[in-house]
Amino acid sequence: MVNFIYGALESLVKNVVIIVVSILTIVFLLVADVIALLVYPVYAWHCPHNASMENSLVSVLNWSWLVDIVNPGNSYRSSLLLKFFQGIMRPIDAIVVKFWNWVFFHTAPMKKRKFFIDEMGNRLQELPEKVQSKYFRKVDFDRKVYLVRNNMLSPSLLPQLYEEEKRAFVYAGKITDEQFENLCEDLIRLYCAHNDLSLQKQHSLVQKAVMFPAHLGSVLKRYILRKGLHPSAVEYFYICTKHLEKMSNDLLEIPVALQLRQDLTTVLQSKEENNAFANYLKHRGMLGYEAQVEMKPWQYKIFHEQGFKMEPKAVYAKLARVNKTEEATEFVALMMSFGEFEGDDVATHQVAGSEKLTSMWMQHLAETA
Repeated sequence: MVNFIYGALESLVKNVVIIVVSILTIVFLLVADVIALLVYPVYAWHCPHNASMENSLVSVLNWSWLVDIVNPGNSYRSSLLLKFFQGIMRPIDAIVVKFWNWVFFHTAPMKKRKFFIDEMGNRLQELPEKVQSKYFRKVDFDRKVYLVRNNMLSPSLLPQLYEEEKRAFVYAGKITDEQFENLCEDLIRLYCAHNDLSLQKQHSLVQKAVMFPAHLGSVLKRYILRKGLHPSAVEYFYICTKHLEKMSNDLLEIPVALQLRQDLTTVLQSKEENNAFANYLKHRGMLGYEAQVEMKPWQYKIFHEQGFKMEPKAVYAKLARVNKTEEATEFVALMMSFGEFEGDDVATHQVAGSEKLTSMWMQHLAETA
């Protein structure tokens, strides 16, 4: 009975303390909100990035005792009585911050306002197009690329913004076929290095490479090695060049690049279960550098059995991959057993400089002694 009375009194005192502290906190927040009506705008002006992410005056003040009482993030369970008072305190806590952030969002200069617009995420198209345009011009280049790549702006704005910031659209990979035809050489080079080309873009690149082989021939070659070329684009290349009295060296490299691309595709797609790779290698009589680098151990055995040697730079690339996968380690072990890089100082020094390669080399010597 005594324990029951003692517990009841303890609970009563605790609840009275909660009520008193909560009422004082409510009064404090009311006073703080009145003061914040004047002070918070100064904070938001000087720290717009921080202010744009705030929704609580208590969080801005960052007084631990006040955060614990108001608990704006609801990070822990409270008593029923404290939850009741928090239901009163939280709206009071949030009202000033929300009001001033709304004001800044709609009226601040764009260099301040952009931080508040950032918080809209995928809802940017809800803004007037004039505001979207101003925002796009104020944000940094990486943000421009992000906005374009993720289709976050109104489609009707894109042609205008493209004319102002073509490079951002190129980096984002958002170029129409018609726009691609009018790009300068530097932007064509940039776009082709990072994006897949539609058939019309491939035709356009072929045409430009034939017209300006010294500048864009290498771009076409690199694209072929990276992605290949549609059959109709290959046909178009020969249509464009058949009337030339003499093809430049840059254009003569295009058929070679097409064959090298076929080498790479064959290596990547061949299966160990059939003889397709062996037959291709016998018919082809060689493999390009990229294909050699991508060979698997079973393909390398066939390559070696047919009497072929890897290019030195392909050997160096394979040695550099030794730590990546077990397959890469197996490949290097085969190169050692086949004597692939004997007499090559660069490869020998690569082995000497690597603990793993040296260990593998010592094991190889022990097995062949």
